[in-house]
Amino acid sequence: MNETVELKKLLTAKKLIIGTNTVMRALRAKHLKKIYLANNCAPDTKKDFEKYAKMLQVELLVLDMPNEDLGTLCKKPFFVSVVGVKQ
Repeated sequence: MNETVELKKLLTAKKLIIGTNTVMRALRAKHLKKIYLANNCAPDTKKDFEKYAKMLQVELLVLDMPNEDLGTLCKKPFFVSVVGVKQ
């Protein structure tokens, strides 16, 4: 399934967590099953999420869209770099 379509479905089902700090907190608490990163996410943020996702065995996907488009897709008036999917 296309990531854009999947994200829209998850957004309407209220299964998404938006924001770097919020997603990182949920990841450390083992509440996530998948993480989406914007393709222009900050390198240090990407590195941190890759490390924790590998350690906790959570799927990590880098999207083919910048954070501006991801924010628009999530219906937010700001850029979104990281989105997590709740279990």
